[in-house]
Amino acid sequence: MEQEDTLLCLPVELISKITDLLSFSDLWYLATCSKRSRLLAYKTIRRKYDIELLRPAIINPLANLVHAAVAFASRHGVHDTHISASVVQSVANHLAEHIACRTPSDDAEEPGLDFILDKALAILVHHIFTDKRDVVLNVEEEVMDFSVSPGDGKDTSGMLIVDLLQALHMTLTALFTDPAPLYHRLLMRHIQHEFQLLRRRHHAQTGLLCLKDPERRDFKILIKFICALLRSDLITAQDMNSLASDYIVFFFITEPSDFLPQDRQQLTSLDKNNGSLLWLQEVQFRQTVLLELLRTIISHRRHQLGRADVLYIYAFFPCRRYPATGTLIDSFLSN
Repeated sequence: MEQEDTLLCLPVELISKITDLLSFSDLWYLATCSKRSRLLAYKTIRRKYDIELLRPAIINPLANLVHAAVAFASRHGVHDTHISASVVQSVANHLAEHIACRTPSDDAEEPGLDFILDKALAILVHHIFTDKRDVVLNVEEEVMDFSVSPGDGKDTSGMLIVDLLQALHMTLTALFTDPAPLYHRLLMRHIQHEFQLLRRRHHAQTGLLCLKDPERRDFKILIKFICALLRSDLITAQDMNSLASDYIVFFFITEPSDFLPQDRQQLTSLDKNNGSLLWLQEVQFRQTVLLELLRTIISHRRHQLGRADVLYIYAFFPCRRYPATGTLIDSFLSN
């Protein structure tokens, strides 16, 4: 019998190049073709997205279901730059139904829901880094562009995972008694965990001077993610304040006060030192993140904005170093 020509018959180097071009949903459906293709797809997913499907450390009863739901929503719910609200809602209903079937009680305070929901949200939050719409976010560019394209519904946020989390929250609210506090607590826990992982990996590469390293790219996506969550009312301005002061500010390696050049000649001479160049890059990056967080809160709260909502700005520009910052905030809020 002649051997059938398939993708797996190609040299390893070509297979690696081809699979690098595939999105998560493509790899997931490739894994359904055969045992060999599943092994290839799972290894590629582990290498590209740091998702272990071959030998997971913790057995999760909903793991395959959640991954399959994200793959389905990404393939059938995203068209060019538009997100189908109907597909996202259908996927969320399916997930919520399976969560309810595995929960002994419809009371969110009873044990059972917290464990299952915790495992499901952990997978969903990590999937923000596999969303094929990250091309729309321009995360590869030095200047961050947080603009998004609208979906086909009024409630679409522009990020697939955020829309899925919002639809899942609404469906669980209809199935369980007051699951909102539990949902919010678990969601914040996994966001904080992702910030900690990024910070640890980023600081481990202090010897490398690269503005486009994977950690900075993922950090931009994570900032975009929490901004979309605020616009979707899944987190609050106080949550962003907490994230900025306790997690975001510690992502950066340098401090704004490390170099304070007094004149133009001293500023131009900083390029000769790698540490100074890293400081310049991080100052620009820090300001971009700061302005995006502030812009999101302002557009979300509009006429209800108060000084307490923007206190996280001091995590980036402490008043003892930049005393004019507080005056700037007060004058802005008074207008």
